[in-house]
Formats: sequence, structure tokens, C-alpha cells
Amino acid sequence: MAYCRFCDRELLEKHGVLYKDKLCTAVLDRYPNSRGHTLIIPNKHHKDILTTDDKTLAHMAIVAKKISKKIEKRLGAKGFKLLVDDGKAADQSVMHLHIHIIPAYKKTVNLNGKRHKQITEKEKNLLLRKLTK
Repeated sequence: MAYCRFCDRELLEKHGVLYKDKLCTAVLDRYPNSRGHTLIIPNKHHKDILTTDDKTLAHMAIVAKKISKKIEKRLGAKGFKLLVDDGKAADQSVMHLHIHIIPAYKKTVNLNGKRHKQITEKEKNLLLRKLTK
């Protein structure tokens, strides 16, 4: 298998791990659409939804709900977009399944495809403190 940055555990640690268990890991997005933008990533490599077993997929949804509740309570989000870009035609940029949790605070989060500014180390550490208690 070719190199996969989501299979690189050391790299994921640098993103800022919010949650980890035997099936999946939740990390802060390096280029967030909004404050608290999180990725839920299966620990085993699955390129997309169609190649992911039902147990892992269901567990990822449960973890997404758990993390969303923390973001709502601790960061004040008013809503969320849960997003999976599945396949190149759907703009999947990393060929390893992942669910985006994109918090919304006032209006709908703009998902216009533009690359967002990289999260700062200071902001990452602040979010980790708030969301990993």
C-alpha cells in the first residue's frame, strides 16, 4: 500500500488528538472550515464508505455524535455539518475514509471548496484543552 497520511499515527498526533479508541481516532482539522472542525478517521485503512465494514462505520457515527456534543457544550456551536467526501469525483483529497464534523456558530458554514488558513499551534492547544477534558 502507498503512503497514507491518515495511517501515519505520528502525523495524526501532530494534528491534535481529541479522541482515540481501537476503531477510530478524532483529530482537529489542520485547515478548519470553522472553530473545532474535527475529523473522525478509522484506525484501519479504508479508502471509502463502500470498503468500510458496518461495525466501524456505525462506531464512527457514534463517535461523531459524542465529539459534536462536546463541541456544542464547550465551544458554543449552534449546529453541525457532518460531511464525507467519498471518491475523487466528490473531492475526496485523502483516500482514507474520514468524517468531517464542521461546527456552525451563527450562519451556515460556507463549504465553497477554498482552502482555509492552517490552524495555529496556540489555537490547536486551546481547543485540545477545551475538548479533551
